[in-house]
Amino acid sequence: MFFHSINETLSLSLLHPRMAPELFRLVDDNRGHLSPWLGWVAHTASPADSAAFIRQTLHDHAEGKRLICGLHDHQGRSRLIGLVSFNDIMPATGRASLGYWLGERWQGRGLMTLACQAMTQLAFEHYDLHKV
Repeated sequence: MFFHSINETLSLSLLHPRMAPELFRLVDDNRGHLSPWLGWVAHTASPADSAAFIRQTLHDHAEGKRLICGLHDHQGRSRLIGLVSFNDIMPATGRASLGYWLGERWQGRGLMTLACQAMTQLAFEHYDLHKV
């Protein structure tokens, strides 16, 4: 299982099927905030949809296609606050695209900047990528 500590209060991890209810709640609570930019939000109607998404992300990770991580805030109780990902990993060209979204209440604190910096460092140091 992939886990990466960013700092004492922030970490990245692979999504796990038991995270489906929490992921669904995060998406559901942020529909208005996320919908203008992310078309898939409208198709996330239940925790079962989040569970199917998580299963697909794990399959894609096993095949080396994508790395989709939950971003977790550990201030107080640990909670999922967003996702950050390498989409379309292309080992042959050493490239991946970076995607992310964050729950509205956690914006403006530099958390996603830290997460993207951590992912970029992982890209170069652990995935042998050359361009993100």
